[in-house]
Parts: sequence; C-alpha cells; structure tokens
Amino acid sequence: MSQNEIPYLKFEYSVKTWMIILGVLVFSSASYFFAHLAINNDRGLLINGIIHLNSIGASVLYASVGAISALYVPLGILSAYRLIYNKKPKLSLYENHIFIPPIGLTPERTIPYHSILAFFETRMYGHRILEIQVNEGKVARISGTHLSKSEDFDRIVRELRLKTDSVEVGA
Repeated sequence: MSQNEIPYLKFEYSVKTWMIILGVLVFSSASYFFAHLAINNDRGLLINGIIHLNSIGASVLYASVGAISALYVPLGILSAYRLIYNKKPKLSLYENHIFIPPIGLTPERTIPYHSILAFFETRMYGHRILEIQVNEGKVARISGTHLSKSEDFDRIVRELRLKTDSVEVGA
C-alpha cells in the first residue's frame, strides 16, 4: 500500500460535537455528585440487600465512583479539541484497502480487502454497526452514527460486498 494512493471514496467519520459535550456534562455532574456524597456522607449504604457498607466504606465507594467519573472529563475535552481544531477525519475506501480513522480511544485501522474474513451489520437501538472480522482475529467496527449521512453506511456496505465477493456476509 503506497502512501501516494488516492481514495476513490471518502466519508466524513467523526463523533458528533453535541455527543461529546453531553458526555462531558454528564461525567462532570456525576463526579461532582459523588464527591459531594463522599464528603457529606454520614450513613452507610445497603446495595441490593446483600452488601452492607458502613459510612466510611460508603464514602470510599462514592469517592471512587466520583474519581472514575472525573477521569472521563479530560478525555471528553481532548476529544472535543481534536474534533474542533483538527480536520474532520475521513473514512476512505482505496482500491486495495479501507482506512478507518481513529475515534476516541480506538486506533486508526488500515484493512486490506484480502484480509477480511467476514463482515456483518448489527442493529442496536436504531444504530447500525458494521463489524469487519480480519484474519488476525481482530474486529473493526464502523458505526453509522459517526457518518454524516445514513446513505453513506449503505454505500460502504455495497462497496465492501463488491471488493470482497468471496466473503460470507450476514445481516
């Protein structure tokens, strides 16, 4: 695969900005809420009638959940920064491979068509996800929510069917 190769199809592929902002707000609110509970806790905690925590144990649990929530806030801010100040990433189809740009913590993937064993579409709560199984045993995912138009998802599936005609495709 040469670096000078030009893609024959490009699709804008990124997380929506409003989703990042909503995530930062939710995790910062959760962090504040659980930190407040940890500081002002004077009672224990009973979880499902099975786990009994005294006030110190409950405070430790609240502080831990608050700290974990707080760890997601800088990650969301970094994602928003990358999305706003960098070019929007493009999912690109080349003659011999597909390029999936990095989203969040997932790394970028370059997948040669000959290494694809199977791919299938999953629908979950109105979202469409294309799962591509590669011969190294790994799975790459293309989420329809990261594409700017729903028709782009159908186009990617059609192109993969054309490029990998020997692959068993499930829906």
